[in-house]
Amino acid sequence: MLLFLQRFVLVLLCVNSLSQASLAVASPIIASPQLLFDKGMVLSQQQKHSTAQKYWEAYLNNTGKQCNKTEAAYYRIVSALENQEPDAELLVQRFILHYPHSQHVDSLRYRLAKFFFKQGSLSKCLLLYHTIHIKRLSPAEQESYPYELGNVYLTAKDWSKAKKKFTEIKNKTHPYYYPAQLRMAYIALKQEKYDQAIATLEAISKHINDLPEAISLTLEIYHKSRNFEKLLAYIPHLPATAFTKQEQLLIGDAYFFLKQYQAAVSHYQAYLRDGVYDPTTAAKLGYAFYAMQQYTQALTYFKPLLNQSDHNAQIAAYYSGLIYETTHATQAAIEAFEKAAKQKFNIELADLASIKCAGLYYQQGDLQAVIQAMGTFTQENKTSKHLISAQIMLIKSYYQTKSYTEALDYIATLPYKNETILKLYQKLLFYRGLEAYNQGALDVALSYLKQSLHFPFKAALVTQAHFWIAEAFAGLGAYAKALKFYTQLMQQGSANALYHERTLYGLAYAYFNTGNYKAAMTTFKQYAALLPEQPAASMHYDALLRLGDCYYVDKNYKEAITLYERVYAYNPAHVRYQEALIHQIMGNTTAATQCLQEIITQHAPTNYYEKACYQEACMAFDAGHYEIAIQKFSALLQKEPTLALQPDLLIKRALAYENLQKKEEAVADYIAILEKFPTHAHTESALMALSQLSAAEGKARQADYLQKYKQLPNALSSRSDAHALDAIKKLFYGQAYHKVLQQLTVFYTSYPNSTLLPEAYFLMAESYYRLHKISQALHYYKKVIESNQHALHIKAGLRLASIMYQRKQFQEALGYYQKLQKMEPTAKAYEQTLMGIVKSSFVLKKQQATLAACWQLLNNPNVTSVETIQQAHLYLGKVFMQQSEYKSAKSHFMKANMPLHTVAAAEAQYLLAHTTFTLKAYQDSLNSLFALIEKYPHHINYIDQAFLLMADNYIRLNNFTQAKATLDSIINKSKNKKTIATAKKKRNKVSAALKAK
Repeated sequence: MLLFLQRFVLVLLCVNSLSQASLAVASPIIASPQLLFDKGMVLSQQQKHSTAQKYWEAYLNNTGKQCNKTEAAYYRIVSALENQEPDAELLVQRFILHYPHSQHVDSLRYRLAKFFFKQGSLSKCLLLYHTIHIKRLSPAEQESYPYELGNVYLTAKDWSKAKKKFTEIKNKTHPYYYPAQLRMAYIALKQEKYDQAIATLEAISKHINDLPEAISLTLEIYHKSRNFEKLLAYIPHLPATAFTKQEQLLIGDAYFFLKQYQAAVSHYQAYLRDGVYDPTTAAKLGYAFYAMQQYTQALTYFKPLLNQSDHNAQIAAYYSGLIYETTHATQAAIEAFEKAAKQKFNIELADLASIKCAGLYYQQGDLQAVIQAMGTFTQENKTSKHLISAQIMLIKSYYQTKSYTEALDYIATLPYKNETILKLYQKLLFYRGLEAYNQGALDVALSYLKQSLHFPFKAALVTQAHFWIAEAFAGLGAYAKALKFYTQLMQQGSANALYHERTLYGLAYAYFNTGNYKAAMTTFKQYAALLPEQPAASMHYDALLRLGDCYYVDKNYKEAITLYERVYAYNPAHVRYQEALIHQIMGNTTAATQCLQEIITQHAPTNYYEKACYQEACMAFDAGHYEIAIQKFSALLQKEPTLALQPDLLIKRALAYENLQKKEEAVADYIAILEKFPTHAHTESALMALSQLSAAEGKARQADYLQKYKQLPNALSSRSDAHALDAIKKLFYGQAYHKVLQQLTVFYTSYPNSTLLPEAYFLMAESYYRLHKISQALHYYKKVIESNQHALHIKAGLRLASIMYQRKQFQEALGYYQKLQKMEPTAKAYEQTLMGIVKSSFVLKKQQATLAACWQLLNNPNVTSVETIQQAHLYLGKVFMQQSEYKSAKSHFMKANMPLHTVAAAEAQYLLAHTTFTLKAYQDSLNSLFALIEKYPHHINYIDQAFLLMADNYIRLNNFTQAKATLDSIINKSKNKKTIATAKKKRNKVSAALKAK
């Protein structure tokens, strides 16, 4: 023992002296083998492998007696491995070759495996681990083995095998237990099992809080799981030590995403100290300053990023654009947004930038640039979340440039139109109609103005549309139709304040032109009373003039004369002409002649000149002064009067000639009528007079005339059936259906071979239909179809199909609709036909026919009616609902929500709630029901059903109290006995559930 102590002291002295002498000098180590061995052993135990390696090499190279050569070779290799010597692997191989049975073989393999791991050679490392006999390792190595191998798998991202190795360490007293648990938490993090990762860390928190990597890992888990509140709550419990840069970044992110930007800035800046530059963090810093409205600082961080081409550069460009926009640096904002839009790293951000840029062009009034930009955008980004915003801006730009037709054509192509677009649609249709009206294209104006009424979002535009429709009809001479719209306007009362005077004026004229002189008289009086009697009020005097005309028609000549004199200065020719007629009626021919002479001598340029000349000639004719009458008729004819007056002049002069027995001259005038005006009303009288005059001269002469004008009777007959039918149509449009039926009965008898019979049948059918005599109507609709006139066939077919549907004869209705589909009807009729197929086939549960017709409606560019598109989506949703394809059904019900004012929208909203209920999304179902009640309070059927479904949702959510309150409300307020009965049954079950609680 004493000898051992002496030797140990000697070794220590030697080591100490050698240390002092600095072994860095490459001088050979000279000592006894035993001393070299002992010294190498001490250094190895002290983990001074670099120095130890020299002693082991010296020992092995010593020529003296080497009793522990195997041990020395082992420790020499251990030192080489620890020193990461490049030939360490070769040394291990040689050792195993020379000492294959050494107890150190597996230990060296284990150490070599760890050597490979440090070098990153994971495949070689794992291969070597599989050759190790674990039981031959030292106790310490056996303890570390599963942990080290687990680390290798962890580095290789083989989470399953890594986890398996770490879970082998189950004893909490194991030196690697807590580090292994830490690795398990890391694996859970990588597998996005954040709750499991946190639970693992919390379970060992008392033992690992002093480990820096545990702190970083906890922060990273909270960050990855976006549980930023817990991340910040965790910080105060940490030791009072400085955070690493990575931790500063994680904490900064937590504050950033919680919108606590000032705190975020502090941590981000700490992360970027000491020359660190991270573009992503710089972008976040820029945004934080932007959010705090510290724009100068924000731009400081954004500007260096703008020269790059990555996601951060796009963010910097976009928010720089927002800053420039806010600070009114418009051109800089446009440039920034254009840069952000060109970079597609974040598609949504690029879309937003495009729209913001177009918005600035819009503000600047560069509408053509907006149209070009948004036109391109809507074509290239059909799936963008911001497509509707782009569409709206494009439509607004068309509107501002008065490109109404282009805007309307564009809207017609849109498969979906939200409320904003529909509001613009109303405005565009109205102004396009007004534009057409001002251009004199009244038919075109009516088409657009009527379409605008389908979208009654803005009440003022509805009122104006009614007014201009009335004006357009009046301009076309369709006074009965104009009267309808003027009357509707007058019923609006104060809502029509802007157009009240003009409406009253138009209404009076409509009454006047439709022959309702009593109503015209009253209305002209009302209008005249509104306006002051002053020089500029020309419409006031015009109203008085027409009021005088009404008195004239009413034979109140005294009042008529009085009014005519008041307005003489404003229309002297009309006044004198009407006064002449009155004086003539009253037998005062002198006064009548004076009035007519004034017109002839003083108002020749007016339309009343010819009338006055004609009337003066007629007065001479009526007085029997035929020569004078002939002179005056002839004088007027020589001046080539208006074409409409010439037949009257000729027939009157011919009669005057006859009365003077000047038959040749009379014949000449009758022939002139027959040849120049063969379709005029006087033609028949002229032909009869000519026949009588020629008969006096002999049958031969009469035969000559009859042969020459033999075509006229047929022409007159043909024309007479048209005239007769036109008169019947006027009765029809005046809703005098009983008279229509009487007149048509006469028509069939009078014109049994008329080509207009199909149209007469249709009028007969429509009259019976409107009188609710459906059986008789059906008979004549079928006669129309038998006539095979295409346009009338389609109209009658649509009506027949509709009647069959209303009578619940769905198969017959479907048959008619399917026949019509093959007849190539007009766009509108085709739309009605397909919608008929949809409804009929749906009732008959012919789902394929329903689906096909719906898709045809949605894919047909000629179908522009939003209500039709809405119903197509509604029925698609219904079919998918029947097929249990609830997600598809939900999608279509959502599209059928617009426009809001229709019954289909209410039904779609209810079915949307029902579908989400079926999908067990009970809160979503409730939200849809709340929206239904708010938007469609007048649709009682759906409201009752909505409350019942609302109760069902509350029951599924176990909110029985609210379910009972809802059912009580139904029972107390509903007027539907069936609904009340259902509610009572449900309430009984709910009450039982509440008692059970």
